[in-house]
Amino acid sequence: DTGETAFWAPGEHAAPEEPVFVPKSADAAEGEGYLLSLVGRRDQNRHDLAILDALDIAAGPIATVKIPFRLRYGFHGTWV
Repeated sequence: DTGETAFWAPGEHAAPEEPVFVPKSADAAEGEGYLLSLVGRRDQNRHDLAILDALDIAAGPIATVKIPFRLRYGFHGTWV
């Protein structure tokens, strides 16, 4: 509604993949929830799962799960 753009950059040598939106609760307001995005750490040959507050993306991840190996690119959007 405001036309404002906000973003988070995962850093050099990183490739974020398609995020998945997860509502905060069953009755959450529109947009209230989390974005889960795999981030390929090409220089480290591994991935992270970055969890961002969907209403404050520019603040960066509220949590990061460090995956100690590289996942196949294209795994995005398939979290169940």
